[in-house]
Amino acid sequence: MSSAATTSGRRATSADAVPVKELGLGEMRVNSAGCLDRCDLGPVMVVYPEGVWYNYRTREDVDEIVESHLKGGKPVERLRLPARE
Repeated sequence: MSSAATTSGRRATSADAVPVKELGLGEMRVNSAGCLDRCDLGPVMVVYPEGVWYNYRTREDVDEIVESHLKGGKPVERLRLPARE
């Protein structure tokens, strides 16, 4: 049984994984969520309002998403998941 909750990537989902205030990300907010119905893909995150879904495995992946997408506005294609239908 695959579950995002059982992967090592789960540690990066805590609110302190993305220090919003320290990074100067303004009104941005980071929330933990329950099941996003994509557990078979491992740990995932979604960036709204764009609705960009990511799969991440390491802290470095999360850091890249923060730097490139959240701070720079450019999605990280190598970690991006297809949009949900």
